[in-house]
This record gives sequence, structure tokens and C-alpha cells, in this order.
Amino acid sequence: MPSPHLLIEHVADEAQKAPVVNEQTDKLDKAMNAGTAIDVTAGGQIDITDAQIKENYFIRLTGAPAANFSIVVPTDQRAFGLFNQVTTARTCTVETAVTAGTWDTLAAGERGHFHCDGENVFKVASTAGEPVATGLIEQFSGFIEIPEEKTYVLDQSAKFEYNIDELTGQGSAGQLEVQVEIDGTPVTGLDFATFTGSESTASATAARLVAVGARVTFVMTNLDTDTFRDFGFTMKVTRT
Repeated sequence: MPSPHLLIEHVADEAQKAPVVNEQTDKLDKAMNAGTAIDVTAGGQIDITDAQIKENYFIRLTGAPAANFSIVVPTDQRAFGLFNQVTTARTCTVETAVTAGTWDTLAAGERGHFHCDGENVFKVASTAGEPVATGLIEQFSGFIEIPEEKTYVLDQSAKFEYNIDELTGQGSAGQLEVQVEIDGTPVTGLDFATFTGSESTASATAARLVAVGARVTFVMTNLDTDTFRDFGFTMKVTRT
């Protein structure tokens, strides 16, 4: 007969006492201290297995889901910890398969202790930790003394998701055309933006979302090589 919640087998007779007790101790140790990571990039509803929640106390939710998502824990009495460590600003709902149950949520960057009573899930305590900032306006700036007609890398591998808003630039004289690309795809509105000896700004209008891990580049063409120098630029972006 197993224990009621972790399903650890009871000792049946004296002969098997040592090996069974050792196995029980290992299972209990894992249930109290072990941790695991689950990639939730797929989003939607993600089922937590019996093994994942019985053999681990702490579960890290990782990846880059495109929308808010939920995890479904088994309908058993269990205390557990969660860390919503996704790289996008997506909230996790922690629930059971019981449709009439009471559920709770965990924001991106938040860590929490939960208890499931077999039907309902309650957040006992939490800490906001280091949340993902959204709506934050940032900028990438640079200076190229002698521009060349080639591709320049601005962001090799994006560490957070953001929208490209606009590009402002100016050179010494003459002109230069710049095409901003995300993984090789031109950003609408910043495809062959023209810059001269006077400061000007071009705005992105579509195809401007930079996903985590994406590469952002400048393709420079139609350069007046004899006159265009000292190209200074600033690209404004907004975290999503």
C-alpha cells in the first residue's frame, strides 16, 4: 500500500526493509528538494505529469510563449514551487482539470509557493523577483566613421522581445540608404531609408517585431563613397 500523496510504497515485511526504506528516502528527498525545468514555448494548456510534480518540489517554466498560458497539475494534494521564468511578458494560470476549481496565476518573472487540495490551486506566497519589463522604450545607438556598402549587425541575438519603432540618422554629406532587417526580412518603413548630411527619421510601419534570439542587421547601399562619412544613428525600440 503506498503513501497517500507521494505514493511511496510502505514496507511490506522485514525481509525487504532496507532496500525499500532506501528507495522511500530517495523519493522523499526528491519530492522535498529536487527541481526541473519545463519549456512552455508552445503555450496554450500544458499538462504537468504525476512524475514531474511528485519527484520535484520546484518547477521552472522556461521558453518564449506568444500568449498567456496555463499549466494543469494533477488532482492530488501537493505543495510545490513555481518560477515563471519565460522571456516574454506572459502570465501563467495554475489550475487542475476540475473545471469548477479555484485557480491562481503567476506573472512573468514571479516565483511562488502553491498548494493543490486535489481540486483547487492556491498561491500561498510569492515574490515578484525580476519581472519582464513591457512598454519600456529603449534605443540602440552607434557611429560609423567610414561607412561601407555591406551588412552591419546591430543585435546578434535579441535577449528580449521588442518592436522596432524608428531610425534616426545623419552623415557628413552626400547620402546613404539603410535597410533594417530582422532575420533577413526587411522592416517595412525602414527598407532603404535615406540619410544625408541633415538629421532625419524613418518610422517602422510593419514587420517590425523582434523575437527572442532574432538577429537585427543594417544593409547599407547607394553610398556616396566620396562624401558620406561619420554616420551616427539611433534606433528606438519598445519592449513587448
